[in-house]
Amino acid sequence: MKTKNKFTLILYYLSIIIISFYIAIYILDIVYPQYLGVGNFNSLLVFKISSNPVPHPPSFSHGWEYYFGTTYYGIAILPALLASLKFDFSVMFPALFLSLSGGFISGILMFHYSGLYKKIILYITSIYFEMPYIGIILLILYIVRPSFSGFVIAIFLVWFPFYIQRTHTIVEKEKSMHRYSSKTSLLGLIPYIIVDMGAISGLIIFITYLGFYYKNPFETDIGNIMYLSGNVTQFLLFGDWWIILFPLLFISLFIIFTAILAYELRSMMEDDQYDKQ
Repeated sequence: MKTKNKFTLILYYLSIIIISFYIAIYILDIVYPQYLGVGNFNSLLVFKISSNPVPHPPSFSHGWEYYFGTTYYGIAILPALLASLKFDFSVMFPALFLSLSGGFISGILMFHYSGLYKKIILYITSIYFEMPYIGIILLILYIVRPSFSGFVIAIFLVWFPFYIQRTHTIVEKEKSMHRYSSKTSLLGLIPYIIVDMGAISGLIIFITYLGFYYKNPFETDIGNIMYLSGNVTQFLLFGDWWIILFPLLFISLFIIFTAILAYELRSMMEDDQYDKQ
C-alpha cells in the first residue's frame, strides 16, 4: 500500500504508535498490575491516596501519580486512567471479536445461500439500523444484568449486524470485480475493526458514566471514575476541570487515532484497488 504524501505518512505511523501504546498499557495492566499499585482488579479504592474528600489539582511536585490531579475520593487520576484500560479493553476485544466472527460468517453465508436466507438477514440488519443501538444495549444490560459478561453480550448482539452489512457490501463489490475470496473480504474489514476499537471503548465508558454498572460501582473504568466523582455541572461549578478534562482527553485520543488509522488504511486500500484495475 502506498501513501499520498508525507503528512499522511506521519499521521499513519503516529496513529499506529499511539494505538500500540494503549494496547501495551492494557497488556501490562494484565500481566503486571502492580506497576500502578493496582493489586485488585475490581476496585478504584486502591488509588485512594488520602481520606481528604477535596480534590487536588494537577501537580508536578508530588510524583507522576499526581500529574492529572485527584478526584473527590482522593483517587489519583493518571494511574486510574491507565488501569482503566484493563476493564474497558477486556470488554471491547471479546465483544469486537464475537461481532466480527458472527457478522463475517453470516455475511459470507449470504453470498453462498442467497434467496430467502439473504432476505431475512437483510431485513434483520435493516431493523437494527433503524433502532437506537445505545437504547438496545441498555435494554439488554437490564435483562442480563450489567456485569462484565453482560457488557460483552450486549455489545456483541448490537454490533455484529454492522459486520453483516459490511461483509455483504465488500462481497458484492468483489463479485462485481470478479475477484471474490473470503481472505480479501476479511482484509477489507480491517479498517472497520480498527475504528470499532475506539467506538466500542467510548461506548463502554459512556454507559458506565451514566451509572449503568450497579453490580460493582468501583470498577476500574474511566466512566466510573467520573461517575463516582460527580457530574459535569459539578466539575465546572466548583472549578474542578481536571476531573472531567483528562479522562475525556485520554479516551478521545484513542478514539480519534483509531478513526484516523482506519481512514488512512481504507484510503490506501482503495488506491491499491484502483492501481490493479
